[in-house]
Amino acid sequence: MLASAGLPPLHLAAIDPSAEVIGQVAGAGFDSVTHYVLLPDWKGPLLQDYQERAALRAREWPLVAARAQLPYHPSVSPGWDASPRGADFGDTRPDRYPWSPVITGEHPDHFRVAVARAVAHARACGLPPDQQLVFVASLNEWSEGHYLEPDTRFGLAWIEALRDGRVAATRLR
Repeated sequence: MLASAGLPPLHLAAIDPSAEVIGQVAGAGFDSVTHYVLLPDWKGPLLQDYQERAALRAREWPLVAARAQLPYHPSVSPGWDASPRGADFGDTRPDRYPWSPVITGEHPDHFRVAVARAVAHARACGLPPDQQLVFVASLNEWSEGHYLEPDTRFGLAWIEALRDGRVAATRLR
């Protein structure tokens, strides 16, 4: 149907495949693999540093691609804090979403570095330019602490970091 309309074939990306199935996604017909928010260590400490987590996750991208035997499209995020979605349980926080880890130390400068890493990874994976994808979570996910829209803390800096990270990746080539 797509070909008859002059369109390219459908591209299916496996999002957040578990360790148990990641080796099967290529055989199931997926074309690539990615994540929604690959930033926090979901079973780790409550407070986690942005720069440390973003650098660690970037080192994992090639490993995910190798396990899936598919191209990996990086996903970057300006932060993570889903606590606005949860009720205040005081010191006895439940051990499940939305009482998940909180990323601390997030800043547009750090996000810019994460974007540059992701773009450099996408360009280095050998795909044609129109398939060198980077996903960003998210434009306006205020209740999970990852948004690019202007705010009173940083103004337009999140959007500018996205633009500048893409430009900086060109210099990494």
